[in-house]
Amino acid sequence: MKQKNVILMVVAAACGLAAAVLTTQMTGKTAAPDQVEILAAAKDLPTGTKLTKDKLAELVKKKKVNKTEVPEGALFDEAAVADQYVQRMRGQDDTLFAADVKDKAPGLHPPPGKHLLTMQLPYQHVGPFIEPGSKVDVICAFVPQDSKHLRQFPLMSEVLVMAVDAGTASNQNGQQGGGRPRIDTVTVALTPDEIKWYQIATRLQADVRLIVRGEFSPAMKVPDDKELEKLFYDADNAATPTTTLGRKLIKLMVPLKHLPAGTEVDEKLAREWFKEAEFDEADKGLPKDPVKDFDDLIGKYLTKEVEKGDPVSRADFGAKPVEPEPKPADPMPADPKPADPKPADPKPVDPPVAVAKAKALEKAPAPHKFVRQAIKVWEPEVTTTQGTVKYRYELFDEKEGWVFRGVVSKNGAVTPAPAPERMPDAPRDDSGRKISD
Repeated sequence: MKQKNVILMVVAAACGLAAAVLTTQMTGKTAAPDQVEILAAAKDLPTGTKLTKDKLAELVKKKKVNKTEVPEGALFDEAAVADQYVQRMRGQDDTLFAADVKDKAPGLHPPPGKHLLTMQLPYQHVGPFIEPGSKVDVICAFVPQDSKHLRQFPLMSEVLVMAVDAGTASNQNGQQGGGRPRIDTVTVALTPDEIKWYQIATRLQADVRLIVRGEFSPAMKVPDDKELEKLFYDADNAATPTTTLGRKLIKLMVPLKHLPAGTEVDEKLAREWFKEAEFDEADKGLPKDPVKDFDDLIGKYLTKEVEKGDPVSRADFGAKPVEPEPKPADPMPADPKPADPKPADPKPVDPPVAVAKAKALEKAPAPHKFVRQAIKVWEPEVTTTQGTVKYRYELFDEKEGWVFRGVVSKNGAVTPAPAPERMPDAPRDDSGRKISD
């Protein structure tokens, strides 16, 4: 290259460098790259925080970043996070990503009125086909204390499974993933009452199993609270079944005391003298046409006497009995003889109907035609100023409570007597609950 050309190139480079220096001095700064605004947390946002529209300015802000440095999934518009829930903890100035917000709060959400309960059951009690969204029936079986009879019944039906913690057991070499399937826990949605009975069942060491329902599986009849109390707590009784399952019970009207024939039953007395009691429909001792409602008693008269606790029949009631007319007195003779000196006034004589009613009331109660079997017998001993007395109480049903039967003599015979003014404290079960409650 000629020396003249080299000199020209050096002069051109120097001129370019001088132009750049002059431009920098004139502008005072270098040219900035393109920038954009993305969303970031204005302060710490814990998991589950709802970004409500009215507080959005306090929770979210915008920050500028180079256009070439925008992270993938970053959010630009505040409308994208309005009324959304934060799914993971974000600290102040942390960028908000699309995966950080959703329209539902994080975690499981049971149906209204239900709570989440996590069960830990043996694998064979759960089965391999259970998964979130399944509906299961909860079956319970156990042998009560002091009993030899197994009780098996549905504890709950159509229970929604919310989550399943599943995995695989270790194989023979101790390595994870090579063994059979394993289900550690199952989370279900239950009402508070269902949770109570599940806890009682596990406390009593009952065998609890989850049975996955099919799409068209029929609903199972679950015992109510009263039936569950009997199933879990009642001892075996040869005379009285321990549970109402398998029996069809009907409610019939029974008197609360002995009532003589001719008794009128108005609306007030119907509710004071009668009550509903449960009976097994298959019991052969029930009347053919029993009274089942208070309305069938009101305004009627008893055509015959009835006993306490016996179910009454429609044939026991009728219209008001006709009282016999008094016999007319003999006519006075035309010429009566002089009257004898006036004797002392005799006592007034009651009309024949009143005498008959009084005798009926004094009459001792007739033997029961329907003998009720007592569920429990209680004989408390009470010490008084006159000595120790043993009373006999019997329990026919839970609603009626303890019924006083009389005084127990030394030979075990029960003699009818007036009930004590104050009933002794009723016995309690192992949980401290009164047996008659």
